[in-house]
Amino acid sequence: MSGALISVIVIFDRGRFEPCLTSLLAQEGMNFEIIAVVPDETAALGVPRHGRVQTLSISDRNPARRRNLAAARARGQYLAFIDDDAFAPPDWLRKGVGRLEGGPGLAGVGGPNLIPEGAGFSERVTDMVLTTRLIGAGSRAYSKRGTAAPAKPGEVHLVNFLVRREWFERVRGFNEEIGYGGEDTEFVLLAAKQGGRFVFDPELWVFHRRRRFGWSYFGQRFKLRAQSARLFIAYPSVYITNAGFLFALIGFPLLAALAIALFVLKSAAGIAALAGLYVAACLALSWRRWRRRPLLALIAPWAFFAHHAVNLAGLWWGLAGALVSGPWRVRRKLRSSRSSLRDSEID
Repeated sequence: MSGALISVIVIFDRGRFEPCLTSLLAQEGMNFEIIAVVPDETAALGVPRHGRVQTLSISDRNPARRRNLAAARARGQYLAFIDDDAFAPPDWLRKGVGRLEGGPGLAGVGGPNLIPEGAGFSERVTDMVLTTRLIGAGSRAYSKRGTAAPAKPGEVHLVNFLVRREWFERVRGFNEEIGYGGEDTEFVLLAAKQGGRFVFDPELWVFHRRRRFGWSYFGQRFKLRAQSARLFIAYPSVYITNAGFLFALIGFPLLAALAIALFVLKSAAGIAALAGLYVAACLALSWRRWRRRPLLALIAPWAFFAHHAVNLAGLWWGLAGALVSGPWRVRRKLRSSRSSLRDSEID
């Protein structure tokens, strides 16, 4: 059992603390504190009182800044981050810290966030899109397949993120210019550039509610892909080998252009063949997700099409904005913003 203090940082923005807080207080065999970040003093009054819990009221809505300020308050040798709509098994901290202490060269570790049992149909649709490889998001971050391996930027999410404090300070916290959507990706990248390795461990999992498939999900994906476009401008090497990113950037637009060309040429057979191939690919690749819930198969092609369209729109919106602003300005702004973090805020 580690004697080191772990500081668990959670931003509570949804007006509810369960089941996240109870799952954290039930962590076994570890010395830890919980920093509950809330938007105002009124929300602070609702935080359950417990000796391990301290409340931090921050009105600034920038999540990267709020986490940086919480880290400044934290006393732990390790910092652990989880979302307020997630909850952890009792051995989450023990596994995470054990992984870090077993590898002295490790800067941090993360793992998957899994859909909880009892999730509704719309959440299952979202999970199908997120977990399906090749045609969906397909990231390891959403399923516990495989074995522990070095994490690529984008695989370790702040819903399940543990880092040595010394590395948090060395990287100078999360990039407040990014704010939301990619600050964890950039952190892992910058740590790696300084020799700090991150590991993705499929056995280090938490449960995380999915957004209902619909406008809430579409809005989130649009923002995330617009942020991906900005990060692509600043750090092209991270995305140039990402198959999903390249499909959204090149593959899906080519398919859309082909469909438009077939429509203009009034080729009903060509359109039918293209649509048939797309539907077949969606059903075949997502089979593991809908085989026990056949109703998902009915919506799968439409769900993947909407997912691709929203990702494409967000990505190209972000790229257009970067081109209008000037790619060099975007690159300089993202890369230089870290120097604006005052040492007193993360020491």
